[in-house]
Amino acid sequence: MSAPDQADRVRVTAIISTYNRAGFLAEAIDSLLAQTRVPDELIIIDDASTDRTPDVLACYGASLQVIRHAENRGKPAGLNEVIPQAAGDYVWLFDDDDVALPDALARHIDFLDSHPDIDFTHSGAFHAPGRRPIWDRAGWRVNPVPQVAPEALLVETMMAMYSLMQGMLIPRNALVDIGLFDTTLDRCEDLDMLLRLAAAYRGGALAEPTYVYRDHDGIRGALGKQHAGQDRVAVMMAYRRRIFEAVYTRLALPTYVRHVGQVGDRDADCEVPAALLQRGCIMMRQGLLERAFADFAQAFAHPGFSGLDPVWRDTVLSRACDPEPWVFDAPLRTARTLVRLLEKHGQASLTRAFMRGAYWAFRRAMATRDRRTAAQSASFLAGLQKTRAVEAGRHKLRLIFP
Repeated sequence: MSAPDQADRVRVTAIISTYNRAGFLAEAIDSLLAQTRVPDELIIIDDASTDRTPDVLACYGASLQVIRHAENRGKPAGLNEVIPQAAGDYVWLFDDDDVALPDALARHIDFLDSHPDIDFTHSGAFHAPGRRPIWDRAGWRVNPVPQVAPEALLVETMMAMYSLMQGMLIPRNALVDIGLFDTTLDRCEDLDMLLRLAAAYRGGALAEPTYVYRDHDGIRGALGKQHAGQDRVAVMMAYRRRIFEAVYTRLALPTYVRHVGQVGDRDADCEVPAALLQRGCIMMRQGLLERAFADFAQAFAHPGFSGLDPVWRDTVLSRACDPEPWVFDAPLRTARTLVRLLEKHGQASLTRAFMRGAYWAFRRAMATRDRRTAAQSASFLAGLQKTRAVEAGRHKLRLIFP
């Protein structure tokens, strides 16, 4: 599917689903109405808010359409109701606590206009700390998206979700085609949708951020399933593991290497172990260790494993031990289990690749003063250090613990 004919004006529907975010909502709406290319339709779903949200929305009059729920139904259900009825060729699903840069929509449309082979766009964001005014640029830090080919977007998204809905412009028919949102997911519904979207359609990355993400500790979630901002990592990981368990069984193994040009000197023989290694890395980054270790074991035992490109192989293994957020709650035990697996298959020399990833996780944690991750990644490194086969990797720990 390609972008609609740009000779006709592309119609865009912007949709915000909100629940008790009266303190942030006006800034989000104002940023959409102030676009250099204003959306053709702006719909706000008030999911039975009990705060001042109705009063905030009343100030906008006919400039937006309000759909008010009598009972809280959750964000996925509300979006699924509205998206099929939207007037736009494309939909822009924006959050109620973020703001769009003034030229965001224009840049999305311009990109689609100049890339007719691309179905949907995605971009990075500026992150703003919640304690400062969101338009205070001095507090912003950039979170870019990797510039990857459309064929690589699915695997890259499984490795790390760089793009959120508010940074995307998606054909309405594409969302309907993939089945819209999973209403059983109260968190990470956007990740689940993006994985299904990237598996079926071609996405293109804008070079610069298009919105500002407000990083705050406010209450999240639908009524009855709410959690504080400081609990979001634990809640998020529970839903992510559920999503990736489904991904593990849904996606065919070759999907994990369809984006790779060459994986080794015997490409036909190397495809299966490469796919197993890539899938194992993805599952390990989600904390699904049994899945990951089973894939690693199959890859190590495959006759084509020795033909894998060593640089590609070590990069994948390194990323397996550099998850963000840190997901190994029993790091010492996890590391020692990994060491035993490597030794069993005669691959103890690969410990260095795993150590490299954990080392960078430690470095990042130290730089951000994340004491928990620093302690756990150091424990993981210590567990990898126990094997006699990694003497060559000891200098990594000496850099950390002189």
